[in-house]
Amino acid sequence: MNDCYMREMIKKISWTMPENIQKEAIDGLIDLCIVKDVNLYDIFRETDKSAWINYCKVVEEVGSPKNVTAIPALLVLLQDTNWPGSMEALSLLMKAKKEELIPCVEKAILTAFNEKDFIWLAGIRILVENLELEEREFVGSSIYHLLDFADY
Repeated sequence: MNDCYMREMIKKISWTMPENIQKEAIDGLIDLCIVKDVNLYDIFRETDKSAWINYCKVVEEVGSPKNVTAIPALLVLLQDTNWPGSMEALSLLMKAKKEELIPCVEKAILTAFNEKDFIWLAGIRILVENLELEEREFVGSSIYHLLDFADY
């Protein structure tokens, strides 16, 4: 993997760049993920708010099963449903397989609760409610019930 090329493409997916440059960067990152097997979470760690909508486009185009590595990043985008990319992340998470999604959701719930990030819990709760996930689908009801602390 060429880290320099990846970082250059990440800089170019910012909405501050001209659209043709953004498109070129999106295509370059998709190619890195598919051909070079770059982990989508590694890409996310290098982004900021100006890139998150385009990051979601990359995740969508990479497709399953390679985009499973993006689930934790997409859950991070639910920390504030007003953030750019948040609704796109929600849409992508809604398409994930439950067996791949639920362990990541449980981990995000625990992290959000431990960090006392009750707004993030609210974002996760929106996902859980939209997917109609039930308490019995979680490892333990105690994790599921941490969503009761969600603060809209």
